[in-house]
Amino acid sequence: MTGSRTSALRRAAAIAAAAVAVLGLSTSTATAASSHGQHHGHSAIQHFVLVQTDPQATAPTVVAWGPIHARGTDTVVDDNHDVFTFPAGSINVRHVAKQSHESFDPVTCYGHFTERGKYWVTSGTGAYAHVRGHGKYSVEGNVIGCDQNAPPESFSLVIKASGPLHL
Repeated sequence: MTGSRTSALRRAAAIAAAAVAVLGLSTSTATAASSHGQHHGHSAIQHFVLVQTDPQATAPTVVAWGPIHARGTDTVVDDNHDVFTFPAGSINVRHVAKQSHESFDPVTCYGHFTERGKYWVTSGTGAYAHVRGHGKYSVEGNVIGCDQNAPPESFSLVIKASGPLHL
């Protein structure tokens, strides 16, 4: 892909890549989080999912289940860092792509983007002040639109991430 279409896909991938996770499904409070096993010292597999259909979204929703069980938002800091903010606190995520592929068919105006990589949860705030973790993520993006200078007619981005997380 070329031009703004590639930039839009890469930006979308960066937005969520950590959870990337990939990069929230249901809101919770700190009290509800405690009832889901979010006690200091708890470690288990964490899952993050981000589904985005608006290429202009500035804070897409991220869904988390595992030690963190909440719905939140993903804020992109730069190409390799995001902050996931949940009702009980936030986590800082660093991610690195290991493999990516993109294609665009000018006849059908369809573009496709995939990326796989690793992520690290490096720090947090609130209930997640002592968080640490790591894992793998995958990204899949689709666009339909022939005008390289306009938002796509149709857009989808799905980011999935999982790995051990210690609170």
